Amino acid sequence: MQNRYTGDVGDFAKYGLMRQFNDAGFRMALYEQKQIDWNGTKRFFKGMAADPTTYVGLSTLGLGAIMGASAKQATKAGIVAALKAGLPTTAVAAIEGGAFISFDDAMRQEVTIEAGAQDEFNVGQNV
Repeated sequence: MQNRYTGDVGDFAKYGLMRQFNDAGFRMALYEQKQIDWNGTKRFFKGMAADPTTYVGLSTLGLGAIMGASAKQATKAGIVAALKAGLPTTAVAAIEGGAFISFDDAMRQEVTIEAGAQDEFNVGQNV
């Protein structure tokens, strides 16, 4: 006869992980139902103004931008030039936007699958 309090530690970890996914899926669903209003906008700006990391980030922004700009610029300029040479600007924007939306939808589907609200990945929804 097995003591009910002993068991595989992995089972307890899996249960905790499943609870986290379930909670995350529930919070995502609640957040997606929330309507945008002026009170939320005011809370956002008040939170940004009260957060000390905002000011730390702004103070180091200049230093980080100067150091990173030189390395990024060469790579970015090369990629942008190659894309612009082959595709019109609207096509580049459409491809970039589509890739971003597809990635966002894939992550949302993964959370809902792990939460148990969806059975399998829906490729048609993601494409």
